[in-house]
Amino acid sequence: MTAPHNATKIFSTERTVVVGVDGTEQSEYAVGWAVREAKARGAVLRIVGVAATGHDDVPGFIVRDAVQQSSKIVESAVTLATSLEPAVTVRGDVLEGLPADMLATASEVADLLVVGMGGRGALGELVLGSVSERCMRSARCPVVVVRTPPVYGAPAWKARIVVEVDGSEASQKALRWARDEAALVEADVEEVPVGRGLRSAQAMADLLQASADANLLVVTDPGRRVVHHRIGTPLAHHCVHHAGCPVAVLGPAALR
Repeated sequence: MTAPHNATKIFSTERTVVVGVDGTEQSEYAVGWAVREAKARGAVLRIVGVAATGHDDVPGFIVRDAVQQSSKIVESAVTLATSLEPAVTVRGDVLEGLPADMLATASEVADLLVVGMGGRGALGELVLGSVSERCMRSARCPVVVVRTPPVYGAPAWKARIVVEVDGSEASQKALRWARDEAALVEADVEEVPVGRGLRSAQAMADLLQASADANLLVVTDPGRRVVHHRIGTPLAHHCVHHAGCPVAVLGPAALR
């Protein structure tokens, strides 16, 4: 495992899947999903723990404790990933700073950023609050949120990827990404038409129903909203909480 450091932009040509961990059961789900994705892509799996030191004036002993805790979490995650897929090259990093900034920087040279839903640590805010919004909007690659345990072994039926389509340029890019992903994992792609702009509750219900037995749901810009109980709810967050499978979000930075 590499030494803790502040994030700086690193240039690399190797294919990389990044997974954020915080020691929770949900982050273990994310590691399980990410390591098999890395295998399918022929990519390195980079496991990242964030020691959320926040600011330069944080006392040294707090920084040391945070780094030590994150190092143990990352070491455990590396062991788990290696046990699940021994052929995959796995690397561990502990970064110091703000979680959203560290993960956004890590995504600059990644094919995919994977996180678990919820949790108690620095990454525990990733699905709710400003950290998730910044990651989904700032990550330079798709962000996959894993809410439930991955299914191990060969599936009883062919894998299926569901993608929302609305005719927009962003939607077309998401569809191409979904088709590329499907080719990697030998899955079928199901397109679910939804209206542009503010989504209706029925459109969201159709999308979630289609995801119930899918392997992955692909949606775009998390800034868009769906009408739910007369309130505009962020579409990506609604999907993450209610979809029956992991959700891949292609935000503005990832679609450029």
